[in-house]
Amino acid sequence: LVDHADGLPLLLRCAMETQFHGTRIQLHSLKILMSLTFIDEVKKSLGTNENLLHLLRQLASSSDNPKFQNIADGILWRLTAKPESV
Repeated sequence: LVDHADGLPLLLRCAMETQFHGTRIQLHSLKILMSLTFIDEVKKSLGTNENLLHLLRQLASSSDNPKFQNIADGILWRLTAKPESV
């Protein structure tokens, strides 16, 4: 998915566009994005996507669905957490 040229952009589109059914498309896309944040290259790319970050903040703070709030919080945490120094 990550190596395919259209993979990540398509997944972002499914996660961000409101025309897609929320719990059937958008939520699953966000869950996949959460998993992909464990790949450094993807994490860096997602962390610089201001549109995605805005959507995640909006979902985390004002979504009526706790599943959306939880996954948005999780992705934001993964993208913005500072590495621990040892």
